[in-house]
Amino acid sequence: MSMQELDIARMLLIKGGQELALLRQRADGTSCMHLAAGAGHMHMVKLLLNFGGRDLVMLRQHNGTSCLFKAAARGHVAVVDLLIDVGGRELIMMENYATGINCMYLAAQHGQLEVVKIIVRNGGRELLMRKCVAGRTCLSVSALRGHVEVVKFLLQTGGRELLALTPKVGAYCSARGLVEVSQLLAKAEADEFHTL
Repeated sequence: MSMQELDIARMLLIKGGQELALLRQRADGTSCMHLAAGAGHMHMVKLLLNFGGRDLVMLRQHNGTSCLFKAAARGHVAVVDLLIDVGGRELIMMENYATGINCMYLAAQHGQLEVVKIIVRNGGRELLMRKCVAGRTCLSVSALRGHVEVVKFLLQTGGRELLALTPKVGAYCSARGLVEVSQLLAKAEADEFHTL
């Protein structure tokens, strides 16, 4: 736990109250929950929930991102599970206002298979088909980073519909030397999902 996080915890414990827990700690709207969730500090997340509850989990930074974003990108599975239990589908569906990036996109981009599965299982399946402002999907970003197991899961879950949203990703992966991902995408294009 960083010194900043310890200072926040001390402040909450000394002065107490929901108002302090809900204070935004940075000019960009980052709250103490954003910091704790992003660092994977489950004990801090639970402490903050005691003060701020669902309201604190649902706070967004000024760009629209939630505390779930960094926890998902960094693969903090237990924290992701808890945040989704508290914030539900509404939390899962939050997007960055400017980029259209969501928690599924970030988890896929960073190869966090278990987090991707949790998001799908908890009502986030439609995020598979969303494109960010730049036109990328969670399949394209995970494929271009060589995350083979995530690509398999996304193809099995999203099928041809997802593949159709990213028609050139196989060629880009091939050009980057991502052989295993390129082969998976080629099989999917040949409609061989059962062999993935």
